[in-house]
Amino acid sequence: MISVDPVLEPQVRVARVGQIWRRSRWAVFLYVLVFAPLGFGTSLAADHPWIYGATLAFFVVSGFVRWRHLHIGQPPTASADAGRWLESFGNHTKLSALVWGAFACYMQIAYQGVFLQFALLLITAGIGCFALGAFAGERKMTFSFLACVMVPTLTGLAYAWNGEALVLLCMMLMFIAAISFQVVEINDWFIRSTVESLLLERSRKEAEAAARVKSEFLANMSHELRTPMNGVMGMLELLLQSKLDREQKLLARTSHRSAESLLDILNDILDFSKMSAGKMEFVRLDFQLRNAIEDVYDLLGPRALEKGIDLGYRIDPDVPDWVCGDEGRLRQVLMNLVSNAIKFSHSGEWPNGGSVSIGTRLVSQDDATVHLAFDVTDQGQGMSSKTLAKLFQPFMQADTSTSRRFGGTGLGLAISRQLVSAMGGTISAESVENHGARFTFDIKLAPSSRTGSTAPPAAPGPVLVIEPAPLSREMIGHLLRRHGVTPLLTASLEEAARHLAASPIRAVFAGTSAQLSPSSLRTQLQSLLPGSALPVFLIYNRGDAVEDDFPSSHVLHRPVRSAQIAEALVVADCLPRATVPTPTLPSARLAGHVLIAEDNAVNQMLAQRLVAALGLTSEVVPHGEAAVEALLTGRFLLVLMDCQMPGLDGYEATRRLRQLPQTKELPVIAMTANAMKGDRELCLAAGMTDYVSKPIRLERLREILSRYLPAAPETLQSESSK
Repeated sequence: MISVDPVLEPQVRVARVGQIWRRSRWAVFLYVLVFAPLGFGTSLAADHPWIYGATLAFFVVSGFVRWRHLHIGQPPTASADAGRWLESFGNHTKLSALVWGAFACYMQIAYQGVFLQFALLLITAGIGCFALGAFAGERKMTFSFLACVMVPTLTGLAYAWNGEALVLLCMMLMFIAAISFQVVEINDWFIRSTVESLLLERSRKEAEAAARVKSEFLANMSHELRTPMNGVMGMLELLLQSKLDREQKLLARTSHRSAESLLDILNDILDFSKMSAGKMEFVRLDFQLRNAIEDVYDLLGPRALEKGIDLGYRIDPDVPDWVCGDEGRLRQVLMNLVSNAIKFSHSGEWPNGGSVSIGTRLVSQDDATVHLAFDVTDQGQGMSSKTLAKLFQPFMQADTSTSRRFGGTGLGLAISRQLVSAMGGTISAESVENHGARFTFDIKLAPSSRTGSTAPPAAPGPVLVIEPAPLSREMIGHLLRRHGVTPLLTASLEEAARHLAASPIRAVFAGTSAQLSPSSLRTQLQSLLPGSALPVFLIYNRGDAVEDDFPSSHVLHRPVRSAQIAEALVVADCLPRATVPTPTLPSARLAGHVLIAEDNAVNQMLAQRLVAALGLTSEVVPHGEAAVEALLTGRFLLVLMDCQMPGLDGYEATRRLRQLPQTKELPVIAMTANAMKGDRELCLAAGMTDYVSKPIRLERLREILSRYLPAAPETLQSESSK
């Protein structure tokens, strides 16, 4: 027999009660059902009317009592209540069994050797078998019930003490032995299965508790890491916008890149944790596929150009301009793949620095699905077949030296695989050592109700492109053709001179390089175009200084976006203004007095510097109570509210502000290091107007504040004069 852990005994007792309660509900009138055929199908009722009637009446009354006991309410869930219920139910069960046993004993004596004797023995054996299922798991009650039923019956059977009675007695004893063995087996099975269920439930609750602790830990770690990261990245961003010499700017930019790498690692770890917990969510919104790819290059372009890596992309003509899905998740996959390609590519000016390209093609399309395939190709160091086999496993890199040399968590590709799988696709890689790598993946999106813009009419005359970077040159040519312009693609000024001599040109796009500074490029172009009014557009690397005397409308930045090309063509009169939508950008400088509620001294200083860079004046308070008091003065147009502060936190402070008439409509911008799932919703539920997560970027802050604050007067004047 199996023993029960004393710790689990109360729960096992409750489980016993629940099972008996369920299995006995519809068997309360079993004795009455047995008595009906005995009374009307045999002579028993006529031979012994008083005994038959009294016994039947007892079972009718006791059956009704038990029916009420079992059908009203629910079985007890507390161990003490379960014990009392078992005792009460057991006493009633034994009383019913004794009454039947006495009745069967009397009838065995009265009907020796006739049909009714065997019928009553068979019914008694059936009642014993029923006890196996009805009282499974409660061995004591089952044996007590069998004793109360069988002992009187066997006593009445043995009364005759003849050969026939002895044979029946032996058969009944064998039956009792077999049924007793089954009682023990069923009891052990019940205890084992119940204990296993209880342990499984305990493990589930422990796992859920561990998951909650893990989520809370990650949320706390995210907050604690993002708070100092906000100070580091924000101050470096402000430093880069100040007047620094070349060496200082190089050091500041390197520090900023390192901080961004640290933030990437933090984001990878948080994303992987969300996926492991099954909490990654996807949205379905219309977006422009080209913009998603160009956004990736915007973010990673400076890192690639520092290493001399050429960037480009191609989108097949049959790929729809607009699709419906999660643009952020697609961009995240492309970011991971392109970032890895840049990381593992060699440094050096074109073509020595290699290249990274993104290709997009349409696999299939119907009314419900747009199936797209992407490939990201580089000319980096490549991978061995051994590395490829474990490439998409979490925390895996080529080897330990790779981790030391290139850094990273080894989570980017594992995250990408899960994201691609969630979007209905697969991802794979192929590579040869020292000959680069090619990653391919496909995803399934939905068609968009929006359609792409109609191609403009072909512009008269070709446009000359002088771009030393081959992929960038091809991409610019692709974008020009997309806008109905014929490009003449060249890699050098010497090659461009031949085109200038051969045919009339409408405009010139010329790219700078490490060997050809902007001033030298302009000088050489002037010698090629003496006295010409031909519009010239220079292509700079992002972050490079533009000469003061060169018009900003003629400046493009690598990686070149489609919108840049379109705007340049409008300036060159190659496209009508109506074909290019005017972008709506936040004002460069804003006006107003704002309150900053922040308890961290470094973040206080940073927030003040950031809003000052936007043209705003500000005051700082260290906690929620002071913020509410200051805002009641009516001197502030907006408040930047940290969520976690001592005393009154940002959530409760906002709730109080929303209850006051004078601050009910005041814009409250959450400024928090909480960046886990649900944090934005928590801020909005508390009554905050908008949300910006730390580390705070100046442009992101400008974009949000421009929604709620007026532009500075000088900004309005300069915009109206354009």
